[in-house]
Amino acid sequence: MATSPADAAVVRATTGTAAVASPPTSSSAATPNANVAVAAGASDRERVVIVVSGKDHPGITSAIMAAVARAGVDILDVRQTSVRRRLTLAVELEVGMDARSQRVFRELLLAAKRVGSKIDFDIPEGGRSLPPPSQSLSPRSAAAADTAAIDDGSADGEEGRGRGATSSPPMGLASKAVVPRLTPGVAPVNYVLTLLSAEAVPPRFLEALGELLEARGFSTDKITRLSRRQLRSLELTISRSSPAAAAGAGMATLDGAGDSVYDDDGEAMAEFRSALYTFGKSQGVDVALQTESVLRRSKRLVVMDMDSTLIQQEVIDELARHAGVYEAVRDITHTAMGGGLDFNESLRQRVALLAGTPATAFRHVIDNLVYTDGAHELCRSLKKLGYRLAVISGGFTAITEHVRKELGLHYDYANQLEVGADGCFTGRTVGPVVNAQRKADLLMTIAQQERISLKQVIAVGDGANDLPMLAVAGLGIAFNAKPAVQAAASFRINQRSLGSVLYLLGFSEDDQLELSGRPRQGGATATQCGAGHTPP
Repeated sequence: MATSPADAAVVRATTGTAAVASPPTSSSAATPNANVAVAAGASDRERVVIVVSGKDHPGITSAIMAAVARAGVDILDVRQTSVRRRLTLAVELEVGMDARSQRVFRELLLAAKRVGSKIDFDIPEGGRSLPPPSQSLSPRSAAAADTAAIDDGSADGEEGRGRGATSSPPMGLASKAVVPRLTPGVAPVNYVLTLLSAEAVPPRFLEALGELLEARGFSTDKITRLSRRQLRSLELTISRSSPAAAAGAGMATLDGAGDSVYDDDGEAMAEFRSALYTFGKSQGVDVALQTESVLRRSKRLVVMDMDSTLIQQEVIDELARHAGVYEAVRDITHTAMGGGLDFNESLRQRVALLAGTPATAFRHVIDNLVYTDGAHELCRSLKKLGYRLAVISGGFTAITEHVRKELGLHYDYANQLEVGADGCFTGRTVGPVVNAQRKADLLMTIAQQERISLKQVIAVGDGANDLPMLAVAGLGIAFNAKPAVQAAASFRINQRSLGSVLYLLGFSEDDQLELSGRPRQGGATATQCGAGHTPP
């Protein structure tokens, strides 16, 4: 029997599993075995919202994401909530009319049947899609939506249009283990996974990530889209049973049995973060694992490196251009930042090559500074939130002082180049060298002065001389860092914008637009080394 465009809605099968659309044709027959009704349409692509609901157990999200991946369909949005062992998973797809894309309906029906879940399909009218992330389901509304969906399943012949636009996301990471918080006498350990990508995170990646988490004994309780367009940033709340319970269930454990919920420094945690880094790197996705606690969202101090972090240049390389020794200095800088040369020695060698260069070269460097994308917005947002901000650099005070004033930071520390009576660099520095250890010491000094716990400190840098600073901070981020630095750091961001740091704090793109003051769219005299400066 032919199906008109007006009938291109979702027809629930008598089994309680939803059925939907096959490619538009002038006349198509329904396929009883697959419980599929025909949907006609003029467009060669249509948006479809699927909602999966039912009892939460391992493998549901992975199975759904695998079905989507096999059909090669694009994911536009995704939300997920697990409340009292009831899972509600919503995915918005863009489905083509070609044969492979249309397979997604059958694949999803079969996947839902295999995992024992109910699935509804909705072809939104007028291009309607899932609500913005800010309107994601609360636990109360998620439970209500789940209950309504279950009740709907008993209604015979009821049309499914209009359901599915309020749930949450699928990704290969979903409910991997029975929700541990409901296990009597077993305290769950909660974590947050943040995914960052320059492009949309692909279904295959999410499917594989789900399998990785399942192997570690994790359950995914919630998935939230942080980015406005595409799935470039997602936040997953995951949990696992306590180590003793996990071991009893034959699951791999993350920490030792006595580790605290807030202890991020365990050997097993470091190993797991390294595994996630390697896994994400292979597909261009940053994966950050943090313990979920009140301190994750209560950071108060941010300390940043300057060269190749706040600004895109290496200042000493720019000074070397004026001295005519750029190639020699650049090679030493590259070796030092990669960890191949002691910083003190590399600084001594490079500064010596600057001897005789007029100190006015600083002015030229300042006039040509290129700030990293998102640097101004990040600092402006953090200041609105009441953070204290500092730049600690192995560069030079004449530049850090300018950067501090430009970005409205509260402190700046760096090395001081000695200037002779002739107004030229002598080829030496004045005062203690701001090397790797001094950077860490200065961070701790600022935190102590501001009476801020190190757990509430964020450090951001790109070089080997930043590693001790990153290690002592509660959240130490290697930003577009050299490979050796990324391998040693606990957190990495390989995105163009420095503002990506805010995603790790749980701020959505909408939040960031509000903080930065941007409208939401639809669619110098050298300072003494070691002297911090506080703007009036």
